Amino acid sequence: MRLKTMLMLATAASLWLCGCSPEADDAIVLTSAAGDVVTLQEMLADGADPNTLVIRRETALSAAARNGHANAARVLLEAGADADLRLDHGDTALHLAAESGHALVVSVLLEAGADTALPGRDGNTALMVAAANGHAVVVQHLLASGADTGIRNDAGRTAAEIAAEREHVGIVRQLEDAAARTDVPAP
Repeated sequence: MRLKTMLMLATAASLWLCGCSPEADDAIVLTSAAGDVVTLQEMLADGADPNTLVIRRETALSAAARNGHANAARVLLEAGADADLRLDHGDTALHLAAESGHALVVSVLLEAGADTALPGRDGNTALMVAAANGHAVVVQHLLASGADTGIRNDAGRTAAEIAAEREHVGIVRQLEDAAARTDVPAP
């Protein structure tokens, strides 16, 4: 186990065991960030709130999503975590997983009903964030779940235009093909 993860878990455990500190809610976020599903399940069973907004204005679900912990995300969602809860800057767990290229977490969030059309920072959807960062598998998952390729961000750009600016040619093709399929009139 890496030192950073060990320190994070030790801090989380200390906060959780203390129970008297106003920072005790930070423990669930730290535990989620580390992906420690067993401790997370114990905390939730003891009444920890999966939607508490704490450290750096982060939730347990956003921490799990950012760090690629699909099992932790699933546990949190099953415990009532809000898949569409927005952080201070407007992003959701789906934006964070898409930005980091965590396709499995994206799938878990989509299965839980995460809204692909919600705008985050600068009006970017999760599809735009994945396209900007070159995450083709995440783009495919989002498209398969019905993500809208025609949405424009605050700068007036679509996901395809953002991918083109970043020279992600394969993703531009993916997005253009998806847009063409949705533009075909029904018989």
